[in-house]
Amino acid sequence: MLFAPLVLWLILNEVVYSNTSEVVGPETLALIWHNPAAVFEAAWEMGAWQLIMTAIITIAAVTVIYCLSLKSYNRTNRPHQQADRPRIHPGKRHIRLVGSITGYMAILAGLLVWQFTSEPSEALTVVFRSAPPLRAFNLTRALVGIELTGPAPEHFGLPVISDEQYQATMGSPRTPAPNIIFIMLESVSAKALHCYGYHRSDITPNIDTLADEGVLFEHCLSPASFSSYCIVSLMTSLYMLRDQTNDHFADKSFPFMGMPRTLKLAGYELALFSSGNESFDKINHFYPPSDFDTYFSHDTCDIPKSDCMRMDDKYAVGAFEKWLSQRNDPRPFYCSFYLQSTHFNYQVPEPWFSYYQPVPPLYSNGDGIIHIPADVLPLLKNQYDNAMRYADYWIGRIRDSLAQASKLDNSIIVITSDHGEAFMEHGLARHGVHVWEEMIHVPLIVYVGPALRQALPHQLPSRVPDTVSGIDIAPTVAALVGFKPHPSWQGVNVLAPGYTDKDRPIFSILQLTRWQELVCLNKYKYIYDLTDVQSLLFDLNTDPDEKINLVEKEPQLASTLQSILGTWHTRQLAYYSNQPFTNYIGKYESNTE
Repeated sequence: MLFAPLVLWLILNEVVYSNTSEVVGPETLALIWHNPAAVFEAAWEMGAWQLIMTAIITIAAVTVIYCLSLKSYNRTNRPHQQADRPRIHPGKRHIRLVGSITGYMAILAGLLVWQFTSEPSEALTVVFRSAPPLRAFNLTRALVGIELTGPAPEHFGLPVISDEQYQATMGSPRTPAPNIIFIMLESVSAKALHCYGYHRSDITPNIDTLADEGVLFEHCLSPASFSSYCIVSLMTSLYMLRDQTNDHFADKSFPFMGMPRTLKLAGYELALFSSGNESFDKINHFYPPSDFDTYFSHDTCDIPKSDCMRMDDKYAVGAFEKWLSQRNDPRPFYCSFYLQSTHFNYQVPEPWFSYYQPVPPLYSNGDGIIHIPADVLPLLKNQYDNAMRYADYWIGRIRDSLAQASKLDNSIIVITSDHGEAFMEHGLARHGVHVWEEMIHVPLIVYVGPALRQALPHQLPSRVPDTVSGIDIAPTVAALVGFKPHPSWQGVNVLAPGYTDKDRPIFSILQLTRWQELVCLNKYKYIYDLTDVQSLLFDLNTDPDEKINLVEKEPQLASTLQSILGTWHTRQLAYYSNQPFTNYIGKYESNTE
């Protein structure tokens, strides 16, 4: 019975792999271990029948193994019925059995040693990359070896300071201090918006207006393709790379500073209106509810909800409208929104649900989570676009409320997404399974009210073609407000005069069903897959759809980018083992010559 959890894990991997081409490895188990309630609640909503089938198969497998073991034991210890038959002592039977197993293991060990000490055969590595049980144990990584290392860092960033010390040196906001409205959309790729080139001109009219009047960043990369990682990165301006020795979501002893708290220290009133589950993966520990004067979220309100991870955006925006209309606080305010209309399965009310036709019958969370059938794909894309229109409607309501309250002219509205959403562009759907552009290239729009624009010492551009990261949002907002960025932040002010992404490496990660890391430098995107131990290289200038892998054609470039990524990888992980923390990790600087 001690093997039941192992059998359960392996069978679950076969079921997951058959539906998603992914496996549940140690990184995924770590996520489940530290937040089982939210993970299992979401898993039940998304694939209850798969979990039930896994449990049934596991019980059957364990029962069969137990019965066969018991039968074998009884047969071995049963007195022989035939007196004339030579009797073999049970001890000798066990010796023979152990000898046979040892022989087989010795042969297998010899084969593996031969593979380890020589160049692993392509056939064997393919098996290790494709067989779910082998991938679950990360045997490919152990067999082939990871070539993602760099020199150990000699020093990190500035010395750690207290909140009081930072508050005393951060400076004061501009007069009058601008209001900050941070709107994060769920699962929205940049290319899903008309202002980023999507062919449907009526899908995002309100976002398009804010983009026309503000700054549109053409190439913003999310720090990760999975919600909890990127949300925390956006709030703390830190890359959330973790490994076996550190887990950001379980051990938050490292020094960090969330963007909301910096604004609180600057004298702001804080409010949150979220349609999402802010307790998922303990992300709310990085911007705790206790910091906020007003806190309205999926996991704290008493509104009946049919989905464990989200609720209708009308509740969050409705709470904001009521709060704003009744507000009499003289302080500037920071409002954070996490809108969930575009969360799979893209269910929104009429008349939005049927605007673009045809749409499929309500697509279940448990059906084809990662792979969408070809006949369903265009219908489901219509359903997603309808959800996008619904999210855009509520963004229009937020803007109108600010205008009616005479707050728009002196407000900053930031619109982005936690990550993108794929629709089989590379044979995969949704997110959190790769770091393709459709999963990490997200919109970033910064609207700056006319009054604030006039007060700025330099003119803002209408578009920024350079690559930026989601971790740049916090320091950019700080610069617009007028105070110094926190020394723990790894991002930069991307609205500073002369900002360029030339020779600036920007990183993104995936640590869920597989482990991938990437660096984007001068529009060259290098991906290193630590699960399957493979490299990918794309020139986004000429190949934005990532169709041509240049690893073999450009080995020197691939090697250079791998070295940069390996140095960053080593530095990020080394920092979290450098306890007790005396310094912040600081910005990553690389030699790109």
